[in-house]
Amino acid sequence: MTSPHADEEPAEHRRFARCPQALAAVAETDEADLVAAVLRDQDAKMADSTVGRHLDHRAADLPTEHGRSRRVRNAATRRRRHRDQPN
Repeated sequence: MTSPHADEEPAEHRRFARCPQALAAVAETDEADLVAAVLRDQDAKMADSTVGRHLDHRAADLPTEHGRSRRVRNAATRRRRHRDQPN
């Protein structure tokens, strides 16, 4: 972050700012693991938003990269199932 008040930013805001960059740069072989890691974040809304935005950006590539999109979608589905289970 380049803001002069970066130290005052809540931690979840800093994570939200870094996650899309990391997802955009991740290697295909590591994408599903990174998506799963993002979805394990304590701030579920931030995590869901970040992964949703990432999948929206990846949507143009989905018809030609079925295996990759399936792995990412499966990671997201597992996280949602885990999060939605009653404690």
